[in-house]
Amino acid sequence: MGHKATQARRAPSAGATGPQCVIPNCSIDVEQWGDTCADCLRAFGAHLRPSAAPPLNHQQILERDSYVDRALALQRQVRDGHLRGTATASPRGRRA
Repeated sequence: MGHKATQARRAPSAGATGPQCVIPNCSIDVEQWGDTCADCLRAFGAHLRPSAAPPLNHQQILERDSYVDRALALQRQVRDGHLRGTATASPRGRRA
């Protein structure tokens, strides 16, 4: 089994050295780009369905996940207080 169960998950990178799991934010090594690792197959079970579309290649996976990466970065900025907005405004009471 070519799967490394103990390999840490990390964000996909443009400098990947070999095929990694197609599931967003999983980079466990697999045999071919577009394959799903055994951990993700177990975790997502019936939620994963075969597709008639050709498997995604590395560049397609990076492009598909780029908006998710940006959204997560924005969430981290908000969480860490780098963005100021309505979340920091004091609540206003109703006027009678």
